[in-house]
Amino acid sequence: MGGACVSETAVVNGVEQPYALGASVLGLMPDFVFRETGLSDHLKTFVPTHPKLVHFGAEEDPAWIYRDPKELDRELAAKWGERGAVEAFRNDEARVVSYLQQGYRSATPPSLPEAEQQLGKDLVRLWITGSAVDLFDHYLTAERTRMYMAMTITESGPVSLHEPYSAFTIPLMDSGSVFDG
Repeated sequence: MGGACVSETAVVNGVEQPYALGASVLGLMPDFVFRETGLSDHLKTFVPTHPKLVHFGAEEDPAWIYRDPKELDRELAAKWGERGAVEAFRNDEARVVSYLQQGYRSATPPSLPEAEQQLGKDLVRLWITGSAVDLFDHYLTAERTRMYMAMTITESGPVSLHEPYSAFTIPLMDSGSVFDG
């Protein structure tokens, strides 16, 4: 409750940068819970429909983070020199997210055997039991793309990107948002 109500300031390269100390996004609440509990009748939410912007300090222009995987693939190739498989990354992520959301809907906790049956061993190894570093190495080539994708993990808690199951943070966080992930 409250989210980003508390902030701190860091000085980076002589420039003050404010940042939130708490959560900044209402997440891990599937859409059906939001609707079926009646919360959607009592709360007004704001979700921008335009793409997000990501800016690294040394760059003049920010990169647009499009929801559409094809547009995102083109943008990251143009801005950050990404030559990997951004579209495949997002499409495979969507498959894992869909699996998790089905479990939320049916009140069935995920299990590795069930995940392997529905997703296959390769996706389970990459997206659930694997490390974030291995996941990024599989799909991505540009350091900026990897840094952007890693933000979901580093913002979620103190875990090494090299640890087993650290990749699972990405679909887990994207599976429950009231904003369709």
